[in-house]
Amino acid sequence: MKRAVEIQFLGMDPSDDLEAEARATAERLVQACRGILSCTVAIEMLQRSTHRPAGPYAVRVDATVPGHAVTVSRMNNEDARAALRSAFNSMGLRLQALDGGASVLSPFARPGQVPAAAHIDL
Repeated sequence: MKRAVEIQFLGMDPSDDLEAEARATAERLVQACRGILSCTVAIEMLQRSTHRPAGPYAVRVDATVPGHAVTVSRMNNEDARAALRSAFNSMGLRLQALDGGASVLSPFARPGQVPAAAHIDL
């Protein structure tokens, strides 16, 4: 990857722990799919109220690969980490689909099989 992973927090104070998880997960995705030129992760708290001091959260992941801009947006969850995990799993599958179903993320996956790298554990 030519540029560093960018992490943004919207509608909430930055969290060092959440940023570290997002950065580590993005770096694993970049290692699995070396064609990624850039990756931006936006973590947003949708509404804060007195009844619910945290959440729900939405995560958006933007990745640029040669010839394509791939976006996974609005992966909502009450838990920011679950929304982050869901967004990166979806991004892995979309990157795989870009290659016509062949594994972009793992050259060793069998046809029709989702490669293990497409599911990134947090």
